[in-house]
Amino acid sequence: MQEFGTMNSNVLKELFPDMMYNSKRHANIMCTINPEFTTSEIEDMIAAGMDIARINFSLHDQSIYKKIIDNIREATKNVSAKSQFPMHVSIAVDTKGPEIQTGALENGINSKVFLESGAAITLTTDEKFKFKGSTKLLYIDYEDLTNVVEPGVRLYIDNCSIMLVIDRVEESNLICTIVDGGWLGSYKDVKGQDIFRKKLDFTPKDISDLKFAINENVDCIMNSYTMTHESIVKIKQMLVDYKMIGDILVFAKVENKFGAKRLKEILQVADGIVLSRMDLTVDFARESVFHHHKSLVDICNQLGKPCVSFDPILPSMSESPVPEFTDLSDLGHLIMLGIDSLMLSNENFEYLLESIKFTNKICLEADACQTITNDSVSLLKSSMEGNSAIAYLAVEASNQCKASAIITLPVPVIGKVVKLMSKLRPQCSVIAVCSSAKPISDMRFYRSLNPVLFDEPIGKSSWEDYLERALNFGLQFGKHLGMIETGDLVVVASSWKQNTGLLNTVSVEQCSI
Repeated sequence: MQEFGTMNSNVLKELFPDMMYNSKRHANIMCTINPEFTTSEIEDMIAAGMDIARINFSLHDQSIYKKIIDNIREATKNVSAKSQFPMHVSIAVDTKGPEIQTGALENGINSKVFLESGAAITLTTDEKFKFKGSTKLLYIDYEDLTNVVEPGVRLYIDNCSIMLVIDRVEESNLICTIVDGGWLGSYKDVKGQDIFRKKLDFTPKDISDLKFAINENVDCIMNSYTMTHESIVKIKQMLVDYKMIGDILVFAKVENKFGAKRLKEILQVADGIVLSRMDLTVDFARESVFHHHKSLVDICNQLGKPCVSFDPILPSMSESPVPEFTDLSDLGHLIMLGIDSLMLSNENFEYLLESIKFTNKICLEADACQTITNDSVSLLKSSMEGNSAIAYLAVEASNQCKASAIITLPVPVIGKVVKLMSKLRPQCSVIAVCSSAKPISDMRFYRSLNPVLFDEPIGKSSWEDYLERALNFGLQFGKHLGMIETGDLVVVASSWKQNTGLLNTVSVEQCSI
């Protein structure tokens, strides 16, 4: 297995000979794509390591979203044309939901103001101030806000970076004191305890945006402020109505105590979750957020459901080309927890490529520190049907022989099997050789999975010859990613007979190409 090329890796290898350095990180990188990003810039992001492109449905209209989707697909096509192997970047859309936002600042949507701690500020629901935000007054787009809060309630703005306390409630105004100040831009989120309790699951905008996303055949819908399983069921029913069920993943964004307490119930219907520690501080004491966050991630890992971290990753790099040490440590901690995907949300492009590259490096170092746990293995053993057995055997064999990769060869159920492998947290990466593009977009959201399209027909060749070609293709792809070298051991999961519908053979092979 190729070693990760940092100055300290060889030293660490000498000190800790059992550490396995992969050249392909296990966690996926998700980036927010803004309308200002050009196709060329998105190509650079893909080349730097972006796996999933996120579109925020809170800020613009569908004509803008359509342009972003087209740019992502065009950029992916262009990068694939330059590469030896087809590229696939999954597209995830983030619904607005019952989100509450500030209005625009009076000096323009790209301007910022500094809110001083200790100063007074008025929040108003009067729409005539929608574009007149300042250090003294901010518009809030929730007309019922003054009816659901009372003096003493804390409000959090811009991903909880600014905190206010309500001193007095008037007809359409909240008179507040700034407790924790900072720089503030336009259209920032507003959160507070219980302020969503009267808001509907879906607004008319949500319904329209969901239909748009389905028609655009995106890969994942992330439902904001999921408080019960019912909102996920409604989205899944829409997918049934559009004959798209199974083609689009539905993730629940858990952002308050209601969703957190019902997580197991939500995960019975959701395909995965999106978590933010900062959001959890609204309902839980800050000193307890670590415990709550870890418990929620553990539940996802045990159920084999992918978990996306929505916390700002390397936030110091929004203003600097080099991250602060605390950011590096925090990112490593998220990897050790078992997060499947990390979201970068830099609003400017200046240091975004550097952020992706640093995230890649830190993930590789954190991956090398992880040890094998038996929790998921025990879970699979309790119900070891065919696919589970193959997944368990392949992962166990790869861990024991320190294989450079697991390669799965094309069968109809490949998606189910490799997701089980991801659940078992193998130390090496999984190369999923797929005969169709359909399962590839799903796999992008799961840890350790590297899907690639092998669309050569079987033709008149035998099944054995076809598998040989697929294996060579997988080995070449692994070498292309830098995870396999000639002479390395790989574990191969395949089907010895065509049309069996499942993987039924696990073998250890040596790369000879």
